[in-house]
Amino acid sequence: MVPVSFGLDLSGEKPVVYFHCARKGMKVDLLASDKRVCIEGDIFLGYEVETHGITTRYESAIGFGECEVVEDDAEILKGLQLICEHCGFEDVPLDTCWGLSAVRIYRITLDAITGKRNLPGSE
Repeated sequence: MVPVSFGLDLSGEKPVVYFHCARKGMKVDLLASDKRVCIEGDIFLGYEVETHGITTRYESAIGFGECEVVEDDAEILKGLQLICEHCGFEDVPLDTCWGLSAVRIYRITLDAITGKRNLPGSE
């Protein structure tokens, strides 16, 4: 598991996750050896006392797919824009960003997604 900042595109046939990293490092080495990936995300809502004990309230999802380096300049900017939007920065001028030359953008096309949740009031 390697944590990343990501952006999500739901406009195509399959969900696509974009993330960024340096041009060298553990993520780059891992992806060079195997393009198949599993991603995981969760929201921990807290613990709750129930009549039968204590339960955890949460939502989680796991996705499986293949990861590729994004080479096209327009798609690189699209991926960065989606990442920034997910982080709450919609109006960042990415095409003039000084760090653009030092970053690599990857695209994960998800083939399968599964999830589970235990929300408050569900019991």
